[in-house]
Amino acid sequence: KPLAATMGRGRLADARTTATRFARRNRTGVGVALVLALALAAGIAGTLVQARAARAEAARANATRDFVLGVFAGADPTEDAAGVTARELLDAAATDVSQGLASQPEVQAEMQRTLGDLYDRLSLYDLAAAQFEASARREAAFHRAPHDHTAQSLDALASAVADAGDPERGETIARQAIAVATAASGAESLRAASASATLAGILDTEGETAAADSLIRAAVTVLRRSPDAPAGDVVSALSLAATIRRSQGDLAGAERFAREAYGVARARLGPDHLDTVTLLSNLGIILREQSRLVEAERAFRHTLAFDLPRLGPDHVFVATARSNLASVVMARGYLAAAGPDPASAQPFYHAGERLYRQVLASNIASLGDGHPFTAVAMMQLAGALREQGRAAEAEPLAREAAARTPDDPAAPWIAIERGRIALDLGDVAAADRFITSGMATIDSTLTPEDTRRATALVCLARLRARQGRAADAIRAADEAVRVATASGGPDHFRTRTALRVRAQVGAHARRAG
Repeated sequence: KPLAATMGRGRLADARTTATRFARRNRTGVGVALVLALALAAGIAGTLVQARAARAEAARANATRDFVLGVFAGADPTEDAAGVTARELLDAAATDVSQGLASQPEVQAEMQRTLGDLYDRLSLYDLAAAQFEASARREAAFHRAPHDHTAQSLDALASAVADAGDPERGETIARQAIAVATAASGAESLRAASASATLAGILDTEGETAAADSLIRAAVTVLRRSPDAPAGDVVSALSLAATIRRSQGDLAGAERFAREAYGVARARLGPDHLDTVTLLSNLGIILREQSRLVEAERAFRHTLAFDLPRLGPDHVFVATARSNLASVVMARGYLAAAGPDPASAQPFYHAGERLYRQVLASNIASLGDGHPFTAVAMMQLAGALREQGRAAEAEPLAREAAARTPDDPAAPWIAIERGRIALDLGDVAAADRFITSGMATIDSTLTPEDTRRATALVCLARLRARQGRAADAIRAADEAVRVATASGGPDHFRTRTALRVRAQVGAHARRAG
C-alpha cells in the first residue's frame, strides 16, 4: 500500500507513505502547556544570549519570559483546567503577540516561530504556517540581509505549507530558505542542511525521488559530522533518507538509515520521547516492506499504545499508527490468501476494515472531506472491502477518493484500486482505463526495482488475462514476481501474491489455448 508513517519537521514524512498528520482534538492540561512554553522560551533566551551582547539579550530573554507568563497568567497549572485546551492557549498567545511585543521585533519573530512550532505539534498546519510566515517577514525586516533566523522561519513555513496540502508552494518556500541560509552561512551550514532536508521531503512526496535522494544524502553528511546539529534535525534527515531508499527499492539501505535514526533518538531524546516512538514506527514500515510482519506489527502496536493515551484518538500519530497497523494486518491477509486456505485471510481483512474506518472517521472530523489524507483513507478502506468480496460497497469510496486527489501522489494508487474494483464488478473497459493510467504514472515515478510496482503489475496481469491477452498477462505477472522477489525475497507477501496470480493467469491461458 502506498501510505505509511508520516513525520513533519522534526519528524519524518512518508506520504504514501507516509504520512504521515491529522488535527489533534484531545484536551490538554494547562500545566503541560505552560511547562512546554516555558521550556521553549528558555531555549529562545539561550539562543539570544549566545547571539549578541549578554546584557541586551538578557533583557530580550526577560521580555520573552514575561510574555509567556502573561499568556498563562489566568491559569493555575496545579489544577486540571477542564475546558481549557492547548489550542485555546495558543490562540490567545497568537492574538497577544503582535501587541505585547510590538516594540521588540526580534523577540516577536522568535515567539511567532515558537507559536508556529506549537501549532505544528497539534497538527494545525494552517495556523502554524500563518505564524511562521509572520516570523519570516519580521526576521527579514529586522536583519535586512540574509540571516539564519530568516531561513529558519522560511524552512518551518515550507514544511507547514506542504503538510497543509500545498507541496508546490512548500517547495518554492523551501528553495527560498536554502538560498537565504546559503547566503547567510554557506552551502554546507546546518541551517542550509536543514532546509535541504525539508525540500527533499517535499520532493519525495511529489515523486521526484532522484532529486530528493541527492539532497538528503548531502544534508545527512553535513548533519552527521557536526556535534552541534540538533537531534531533531539529525533523526529527521536520517529517517527521510530511509524513506527515499525504500522508494528506490533498497530496503536493506532503508533499514540501516531507519535503525540509525532510531538509535540516535533513543540516545539523545530518550526511549519514551514522542519522536523516538515515531521513529520506531518508521522502522516498522521498513520491516513490513521486507515482509517481517511480526516485527512490524510489534512496532506499530507499541506506537499506538504509546500515542493513544498521550495524544488522543484523532492526533496525526495515532491515525498513522492505526493506518500502519492496518497495513500489516492486511499483509498477513495477503499471505493467507496465497496459502492453502485462502478463506483464512478474511478475518485479517475484516480487522483491516475496522482500523481503516477509524482512520477515515478521524480524518473527516479533523481535516474535512477534501484533504488528501482523507482520500487515501477512503482508498485503503475501499481495498479492505474489496478483499472481502464487497466491491459494490468499495466502488463509491474509491470514486470519491479519486475526485479529491486528481493531482496528488496517491492518485495513481487510487486509480489502481479503482481498476481492481472494476474488474471485480465485471467492468473490464473501466478497469483498463484505471489500471493503464495508474501504471503509466507509477512507472514514471518509481524505480523499476521498487517492490510496490509488483502490486500494480499484479493488477495489470489480471486485467490482461480478463481481456484474453494471455501473453501480456504472463509477461506482467512474471515481472511482478521478479520485482517482488528481488527486493523482498521468495516469502514476501507481494511475491506470494504475484506467484498466485502468475499461476492463475497461466492456467487461464492454458484453458483458452
